[in-house]
Amino acid sequence: MPTLPPPQPKKKVVFLQNFNKMYDATVALHECITIKCKKEEEQSKKSKYIVEKEKLMLDFTKRMKDNNERYKKDRVRGDIEFGKYYMKSIKANADVDIKIIEEKYHNELINCQLKGCYNQSLHMLNLTIENILTSNDENTELYKLASKYKTIFETNKLTANDINTFEIDKRKIELKSYLVKLQIDMMKLKKKLRS
Repeated sequence: MPTLPPPQPKKKVVFLQNFNKMYDATVALHECITIKCKKEEEQSKKSKYIVEKEKLMLDFTKRMKDNNERYKKDRVRGDIEFGKYYMKSIKANADVDIKIIEEKYHNELINCQLKGCYNQSLHMLNLTIENILTSNDENTELYKLASKYKTIFETNKLTANDINTFEIDKRKIELKSYLVKLQIDMMKLKKKLRS
């Protein structure tokens, strides 16, 4: 009798199933925005914060390349040096992301999106929240945030303010969690360097 592979955890299966749904929802929302909010989308791309974000990405790429060249023979030390820069870089990116969300042009785009693509927007947000709920433990900040907004989005009409607040809070929580993980990795690398 052949042995069956061990069953996958339910959360992982649901998350993977939702991945395809997320992709389809992203495409549908983007197509709708491109058609119904073309002017607002073009205007939002001209934001000074979008330009700043692109500059941060270019600086990051250059720094990574320089770091790889400089530390070819000492990868651990190179990873430590780059890790310090990386932590500052992701904080700066998160700050710019929040500025983009708070900006007038972004709000105009969100308002147009809600006016012309409401169903697609709601579907995308519901999938995002479902993914958070299925891939995080109940005691995490991110899970609690998703639970809160699931109730809000199920009982109220979507508003730009609700969407923006959710996105900002989500980014702050994700950044905080990610920085903790990076600090732990940095401590492991430093310990490895000392041994």
